[in-house]
Amino acid sequence: MKNKNRFITGYSGLRSLAVIGVILYHLNPNVFIGGYLGVLIFFVLSGYLVTDHMLFSYQTYGKYSNRLFYLKRIKKLYPQLISVLWISGAYILIFQRDILSKFNEIVLANLFNVYNIWQIFNGQSYFERFASNESPFVHLWTMSILGQFYLLWPIIMYILVYKLRTKKRALYYDFCVNYIVCY
Repeated sequence: MKNKNRFITGYSGLRSLAVIGVILYHLNPNVFIGGYLGVLIFFVLSGYLVTDHMLFSYQTYGKYSNRLFYLKRIKKLYPQLISVLWISGAYILIFQRDILSKFNEIVLANLFNVYNIWQIFNGQSYFERFASNESPFVHLWTMSILGQFYLLWPIIMYILVYKLRTKKRALYYDFCVNYIVCY
């Protein structure tokens, strides 16, 4: 049996480059055009690592627990998210009372991982809001996208792996689903 806690060092380097790109972009978006693409690197790495973990568990143990996956994600992400919302709420209460009117909606949208959708329906653009420094929540759309991925991907993988039963067929349909989602 392989080691359960496999670590691939190349991913740390990719994550470091992604973080540097995003930080440089936030410091000066006019000079570091495209630095925001570091976020996409995180999305791709997350997708790969989650899929690899699911397939490894299935191949090693013959099963995969979506329930355990969801519990791990909640324990990993929600304490930080709640801290950010709480600290930002205190900041808003003191310094930016003008955005208090939408605060409850923003908190709920973030807790249910639909903040990116909430931003769209409220006519907000990340790039415009980032430039104007209007909201401390402007970056949380990425958490919502990850939350949506973490919610849907195990279900898709369950169908691909458990229902199709062959790795080759599952990988083919996995590729097709990802291709369709990209376009």
